[in-house]
Amino acid sequence: MITLEDTKIIFDERKEEIEEFLRFLEILTNKKATISTGENSIEVSITFTHILKAQGYLILYNLVESTVANAISSIHKYFYENDISFSRLPDSLQKKMLKQLCKEGPSTIVPIDRMSSLSKEIIKRSYNKKSLFSGNIDTKKVNELSEDYGFDIRNTDYQITGHGRFIKNVKDNPDIPHVTL
Repeated sequence: MITLEDTKIIFDERKEEIEEFLRFLEILTNKKATISTGENSIEVSITFTHILKAQGYLILYNLVESTVANAISSIHKYFYENDISFSRLPDSLQKKMLKQLCKEGPSTIVPIDRMSSLSKEIIKRSYNKKSLFSGNIDTKKVNELSEDYGFDIRNTDYQITGHGRFIKNVKDNPDIPHVTL
């Protein structure tokens, strides 16, 4: 599991990569572009630019999904490493953790002789990145997680974030080749 600081560093690195891709995409879509490789050059078709635009949306979607997953992972790590008692967590988060622990099956159940660390083990073993979203993140899911984990995502600038409206568009229509960025 990684820390919140690691999550921010990874996010910033990916954000720079995505911004570079979007600058490249803007050049290709705003002009009738050609790509030259020494002796050969090809004209970039409108179909190809549509595919690249759709890819841009998927890259943004993956950034959101991985950032939220890493943030949740780092919260679990913080709880675990700082011996935060399970009983001190919000009720909604306790229920979520116990539900996840039950989904993981009997192999995750801690033997009775380790009861003193049961609280810590529940926190550790109830996090499963694969079952957190499995390619299904949207604004509703992020809002649910924010309520469960006790952080607030409503204080974002709507002009900049749109409060995640593009996430739902990509989730609902992942193969639309003519997505407007």
